[in-house]
Amino acid sequence: MSIDNFLKKIADRGGIASSNNYDVQFNLTGEVKNAVKNYYDAEVIKLLCDEAQLPNVSTATSSIKGRYLGEGDVNYASARVFSTFQLGFILTADLMPLKFLQSWNDYIFGEHDAKPLRNNSTEGLRTTDRLDKRRSVKLAYPDEYRCEVRVIKTEPGPDSMDERGSIVYVMENCWPSEIDAVPLAYGNNQVTKVTAQFQYERHYIINNDLKGRQYRPPKDSMIRQN
Repeated sequence: MSIDNFLKKIADRGGIASSNNYDVQFNLTGEVKNAVKNYYDAEVIKLLCDEAQLPNVSTATSSIKGRYLGEGDVNYASARVFSTFQLGFILTADLMPLKFLQSWNDYIFGEHDAKPLRNNSTEGLRTTDRLDKRRSVKLAYPDEYRCEVRVIKTEPGPDSMDERGSIVYVMENCWPSEIDAVPLAYGNNQVTKVTAQFQYERHYIINNDLKGRQYRPPKDSMIRQN
């Protein structure tokens, strides 16, 4: 196959996929929306999500032995295994994505009702007790805190950077099981980030064929180039 034919076949499949084009969508329950309402803006959270994973596919196997004389163990598929997936967020100065994830997790354990801050200052943070030290833990029902999360792989198009969507991973009954530590250190100033691991019940995919829909620059940009 010649290079020209190879490039044509790649173009017919929409071009080469880029790793920095994707979209993350949270379909929160009403209870979680109420718990995170001060720290959740769908568009802002989506734009601050600078790292996402398309979940892996894993299959559990069992084995059978003795079907035929002299045959050893033969493996066969017995179940689908759904592991965690990770999302990473760039933090704003008020730590909006971290507060969103933490408030979601707090709701699971009944710690979303807190005393108000004494005053809006660092001193107020030092002197306010957020929760009663003798509090009990009351878990929320799974149907209240689990939601659907969609990770959409997109590609740029003539009108926007996410115009062409090739595949969607739909995670059912999803919730943040781990919020990773956020490192802070003196030295060079760096962008602060937080990552979280999400458990989910299962996922499925929705495919979209991009064949013949390769990226073409907008007509007005072509005019300016000429």
